[in-house]
Amino acid sequence: MGVTLISFAVVLGILIFVHELGHFIVAKSCGVGVEKFSIGFGPKIFGWKKGRTDYMISAIPLGGYVKMVGEEPDAEIEEEEIKYSFTHKNVWQRFVIVAAGPVFNFLLAVVLYFILYLIYGTYFYPPVIGEIEKNAPAYSANLQTGDVVESLNGKDVESWSEFEKMIKKSDGNKVQLRIKRNSDIKDIYLTPIKLSAKSIFGEDIKEYSIGAKPYFPPVIGNIKKDSPADLAGVEQGDRVVEIAGEQINTWHDVSRLISDSGGSVEIVLMRNGDRIKKEILPEKIEQKNHLGQKETRNMIGIAAQDISMHKKIGPIKAFSQSMGQTWKVIELTFSGIVKMINGTVSKDNLGGPILIAQMAGDQAKMGVTNLLVFIALISINLGLLNLLPIPVLDGGHLMFFLIEGITGRPVSLRVRQGAQQIGLFLLLSLMVYAFYNDIVRVLTN
Repeated sequence: MGVTLISFAVVLGILIFVHELGHFIVAKSCGVGVEKFSIGFGPKIFGWKKGRTDYMISAIPLGGYVKMVGEEPDAEIEEEEIKYSFTHKNVWQRFVIVAAGPVFNFLLAVVLYFILYLIYGTYFYPPVIGEIEKNAPAYSANLQTGDVVESLNGKDVESWSEFEKMIKKSDGNKVQLRIKRNSDIKDIYLTPIKLSAKSIFGEDIKEYSIGAKPYFPPVIGNIKKDSPADLAGVEQGDRVVEIAGEQINTWHDVSRLISDSGGSVEIVLMRNGDRIKKEILPEKIEQKNHLGQKETRNMIGIAAQDISMHKKIGPIKAFSQSMGQTWKVIELTFSGIVKMINGTVSKDNLGGPILIAQMAGDQAKMGVTNLLVFIALISINLGLLNLLPIPVLDGGHLMFFLIEGITGRPVSLRVRQGAQQIGLFLLLSLMVYAFYNDIVRVLTN
């Protein structure tokens, strides 16, 4: 509990500070006077005053705010203060001041990813052909499990993700693969076709593919303590060669045959050159997938051996990777929000402070690296949430400023006040629902 609370405070404190710092820095650079810079809402706990700004930590740690001179359009401002007034700045200055909070959240993610890439480099799976779908281009071209893809159309291929991306962008044109099979180099020509696939959100989609999956050897990595495999004496490093009399070529075969088993299965392992037979009864495990949907699978408590490869990278590549990763998470998060609204993704995935605290604690226990990745992810989520065009959020203010910039006159105070009341209702409803989901998770777990 102590680790969870401390981690939650650290994560939330960093996110709020960076967000409000964005508003603060840009406001000051635009000549706007800042009266208060607060981490938290409600009564002031402690703080200090420097110049005109009161810096403080407040009692309710679920947000923060920057109070600027003349922030309220109907506020009475003394003549000498007008030059410092937010309301009296031009519309585009007000726009960038408000946009700076979410932008700083995105920049925080870029900085954290940059640090992690620079320290740890990148990890990737090698471009080795694994399971091949029958009658797909890879099958027709006689690609084989274990073939190493060296290049595509003359361009070197370093990782499976890079190879997959190149195939998806082929637009169905014939491609030349140079592959290594044992010690032989072969050129294989094939034409990707659109095949059925699942998006990360579980949607049925069509994308260009050759009908091959990456290769994961049928070698056991982690074993869950007291699982059927553990109790049967399965050991890390064992190679699965047969299940229920069927020869095993890839880890996909292992997963498929265990999942489809109706009872106990005979598993043949190779250990130090010896064949070992184990009779194991899988247990039915109910778990939620990444979409929040419940799934029941037969499992024996084993995971594949990690075959990911590592590569150190320099500052330029690290920056490029951090920008790409941030943009990728922004796209996925935005798509997730849209799909949660239209019902594609379960709204049960929505979480509030309790879930964030639990996840922060879990990531902190796994190490600083995991915690930094989690902070980057939540920072992007916070940035996007604040950009939603809901009055009372930054996105609502930006929407009003955009209308003012286009029409040449501000949205009337009456309209803004009415919209803010609606926005406040929506935001409170969202918070209540998130709290409800959190409480249900705690009770059901």
